[in-house]
Amino acid sequence: MKDNEDRLYITGIEVQNFKRIDLVRMVPHAKGVTIIGGENAQGKSSFLDATMAALAGAKVLPDRPLRGGTEEGHAIVDLNNGLVVERTFNKTKKGGDLIVKTKDGHTINGAQTALDDPFGGIGFDPVRFIDVKNPKEEREQMQQLQDALGLDFTGLDCRKDNAFSERKSINSDIKKLDGTLATSESYPDAPDNEISLVDLTQEYKDASLNNSRINFLQEQITTSHKRAEEIEGEIDRLRQELLASRDDMDDYNEELHGVREIDTAAIESKMSTIEEDNRRARANHDRALIETDLKQKKKASEALTEELKKIDTEKRKMVEEADIPIEGLDFGEEGLIYKGISLKDASDSEKITVAIALADILSPKSRVVLIRRGSDLDPKTLRHVAELANKRGLQVLMERVSTGDEVDYIIEDGKVQGAEKPAEKETRKSRGHRNNS
Repeated sequence: MKDNEDRLYITGIEVQNFKRIDLVRMVPHAKGVTIIGGENAQGKSSFLDATMAALAGAKVLPDRPLRGGTEEGHAIVDLNNGLVVERTFNKTKKGGDLIVKTKDGHTINGAQTALDDPFGGIGFDPVRFIDVKNPKEEREQMQQLQDALGLDFTGLDCRKDNAFSERKSINSDIKKLDGTLATSESYPDAPDNEISLVDLTQEYKDASLNNSRINFLQEQITTSHKRAEEIEGEIDRLRQELLASRDDMDDYNEELHGVREIDTAAIESKMSTIEEDNRRARANHDRALIETDLKQKKKASEALTEELKKIDTEKRKMVEEADIPIEGLDFGEEGLIYKGISLKDASDSEKITVAIALADILSPKSRVVLIRRGSDLDPKTLRHVAELANKRGLQVLMERVSTGDEVDYIIEDGKVQGAEKPAEKETRKSRGHRNNS
C-alpha cells in the first residue's frame, strides 16, 4: 500500500459553462466515494469531463467544450498541496488556457507537464475496465495492465505469432503428408530403382547373339566331324583337307569352352513385367520422399513447439519480475486471469477489486479516480467500491443516475440542486477578476 500522505487529491472543484454545466461547486470527500447523481442529460458527465480536462489537458477536451450560448468557461481544481489548477475555455483557442499556482500565488512554469506526472492515469475508469464484451476488449484490458506494470511483450508476441503461424502451416503439411502416406502404395519386393527398357532390350539382343553363335558353333562342329569322317575314307586324296577340318574343329571347341549358354527366359520375364516393376519402384521412391518430408516437417514442428514454450517462459519470467501487486492476477493467452479463471468470468466483487487496485497502481502520486458508469453497479458492489476506496485511501468521484440517499451531490440542469440561483452566483474566477481590478 502506498503512503497516501504524499499523494495528491482534490479539495475543491468549480466548473462553469462547460458542456451542460452552468455552475457547479463541489468539495469531494478526501477519501472514499463522492457520488454525483441526477437524471440523464443534466450535467453529471460534463462535470467529470471538466475535472479531467482541467488536470489531463487539451488532449481530452471535446471539440465544443462551452455550454450553449456562452463565450467563456472554466474549471478550477484545488489540490491538497495548495496548488490551484485553473483551465479556461473559449471559442477562439482550442484547449483553452492553463494556469497552475502555488498556495503563495506563484505561477508554475510548464504547468501541464507538472500535472501529467501525478494525474497521468486519471483517464482510467475501473467500471469501464471490467465491462468487457468480446475478445478484442479483453486484449485491450490486458494491455492496460501491461502498460501499468511497464511490461512490453511486443517482441515476444511477434515471435510467438510468427512461430505459431509457421507451426500451423507445417502441421497442415504434416496432416496432408500423413494422408498421402496412408494411401500410397508400398512394394517390399520391388527393385530399388526403375529398370531401363532400352538396357534390358540390349541385354536381350546380346544374349540372343551369343546363343546364336553357340548354335552356329555346334552346327559347325557337327558338319566338320561329318566331313572328317568322309575325308578319312579318302585319306590319300583328302589328307590336307582333313587336317584343315580338324584344325577348324579344334578352334571351334576352344571357343565353345569359354562360352556358356544364357537363359533368356529370365530376361523375357523381366521384359514382360518391366512396366509393373517400374511402377512399383516409382511408388516406393515416392513413398520414401514422403516419409523423409514428413520426418523433416515433424522435426520443424517440434522445434517451433519448443520455441513457443521458450517464449511463454520468457513472458512468465517478465511477469514474475514485474511483481504484480494484485494477488491472484495473471496474464492468460487471450485476457487477464484472476484466481485461476478468466477475469471476465469472475464475480462483480472480484472484478471491481482488481479494477480499483489497478486504478491505484496507475496513479502512484494521486488518489483521484473518476468513475462514469456508477449506474452499472448494484448497491452491494457500490458498497464494495466504497470499502476499497477507503481501504486504499483513494478519492473516487462517481457519476450515477440516481437521486437516492447514496448521492452526495445532485446535478439538475447544470447546477447543484439547492445551490444559489444563477442571478446571485459569483464564481471564484469573477471574484479574482474583480479583486485584481
